[in-house]
Amino acid sequence: MDRQDWIELVVSIGAVLVMLAVMVVIGTTYGDAQGILTAEGGFVLAGAVMFFVFFMVGVGYALAYFGKPDDEDENGNAV
Repeated sequence: MDRQDWIELVVSIGAVLVMLAVMVVIGTTYGDAQGILTAEGGFVLAGAVMFFVFFMVGVGYALAYFGKPDDEDENGNAV
C-alpha cells in the first residue's frame, strides 16, 4: 500500500470511529432505563446519520482533490 492508500484508510476508519462514538453518546443521552431510544433521540440519531453521509461525501471529495499527485492532471493522466 502506498502513502495515499494509508491516508484514505486512516481517515475512513477515524470517521467511522467518531460516528460510532456519536451514536453511543446519543444512545446514552436519549435512551431510557430499558435501553429504548426516545422519539427525540430518534430524530437526533437520524440527523447524525445524515450528517455522517454528507461528511463522508466531503471527505471523499477532499481526498480526491487534495490527494492527487502533482504530476497528474484532473483526469489522472501523467503531465
